[in-house]
Amino acid sequence: MASVYLGGARIFVSIASYRDPQAPDTVKDLFAKADRPESIFAGVLSQVVKGVDDHCLVSHHPNVRQVIIPAKESRGACWARHRIFTTLLHEEEFVLQIDSHSRFDKGWDTRLFRMFEKANDPMAVFSTYPSSFDPYSGYFSPQTYNRFDCQTFDEKLGFPLISSGVRPASEIPEFPELTPFVSGGCTFTTAKAVRQVPYHPYLYFLGEEINYSIRLWTHGYNIYTPNEPFMYHYYGRSPQRAVHWEDQFY
Repeated sequence: MASVYLGGARIFVSIASYRDPQAPDTVKDLFAKADRPESIFAGVLSQVVKGVDDHCLVSHHPNVRQVIIPAKESRGACWARHRIFTTLLHEEEFVLQIDSHSRFDKGWDTRLFRMFEKANDPMAVFSTYPSSFDPYSGYFSPQTYNRFDCQTFDEKLGFPLISSGVRPASEIPEFPELTPFVSGGCTFTTAKAVRQVPYHPYLYFLGEEINYSIRLWTHGYNIYTPNEPFMYHYYGRSPQRAVHWEDQFY
């Protein structure tokens, strides 16, 4: 496979933000830590309450496509992610889907392209539960090798309950290894993949990752664990951030 990351390929980063004050800093870090920020394009769906959530909006940037809608019109994460890919993705060759509360290592874009080349698989999808960070304390956990782990199933629905099986960095393999699942907050693949296997707009939350994993696999895509960690996720709950299910249903 010819070198991709030396050839000017572009990455579209999908960010569905629901009243999230971390979204602006996520986008800033996205560009600040990229080796080639000029080749990074962010598609942001900001679901906000006008006059209340102005601090959640992403500042103007030539490589940011932001759509702002009233929070009350939102239909959940899957709906938002589907809308981003069908309305804001242009001609970029690759896509990275993240949550709006994420941070990055320096050179994250080069790492992604290098992993894609090492997999030597045009149907490759990279996904994991990233290592954690806390934007309020400034803590970043050490990067580890995070594989998906399934030890039990939901008693009512039968869904696999997926967690993160953490291995130390010393056990990271040289080449990407196959895995059965994807994470909604960290998935990297070709733009062709999300066009051929579009995100399900009518799922709310439960079953999102299982559904997309199965549909990718049955369309011939191969899912890999990133063997070069490149980003972080905030798993905590900030009192400043509203969540959709509490806003809409309670």
